[in-house]
Amino acid sequence: MNIKWVFTLVFLIFILAGCGTGTQNNSNSLNYELENVTEGFVEDGHFSFKLISEKAVYQVGEPLQIKAELTYIGEEESIRISHAASPIWMLTSNLSEGYQFDAAMNEPLIFTDLKKNVPFVEQYQFSGGTYYEGAPGNPYSEDVFLQMAEGKFPPGQYEIKGKTDFAIGEDIMTERVQLETYIIFTVVE
Repeated sequence: MNIKWVFTLVFLIFILAGCGTGTQNNSNSLNYELENVTEGFVEDGHFSFKLISEKAVYQVGEPLQIKAELTYIGEEESIRISHAASPIWMLTSNLSEGYQFDAAMNEPLIFTDLKKNVPFVEQYQFSGGTYYEGAPGNPYSEDVFLQMAEGKFPPGQYEIKGKTDFAIGEDIMTERVQLETYIIFTVVE
């Protein structure tokens, strides 16, 4: 083998080895697989649904500024919808830990009149329940649940999935409207 090739090979090995020898141990450096998304939007021709976070990154204990807007954009001046506690559901997942928090229905049937182009706005409020065997996602403790219920989300990356679930008119079993979008944000210390 030519000495020139040996020297080049040894030189390349040193270069490549030098690129990977440093380690970074910075607790403020977060590497998540998903990019933060501060606005989600979907529409079906009659309704538009938007989910908005004021920020992509929050501090632990900082109030989350997240809201959902459901807007009737159809042809009538107003429309009556029927739904459970709200026509909007916001489900929380801790993507870093694999926790999923479902929401509970606290009122059986409500009627809401939506005026054309006037958003029905709902502010985010954590509404997850405690983990039970067979629930989706990884098990989590009552302490984690209580911390999140107090608005003190632990560090990590989170997804809020916004969903609508309502019917047009007063019969909940007909013409159901189910739209879905999401946002992703990060909580840091």
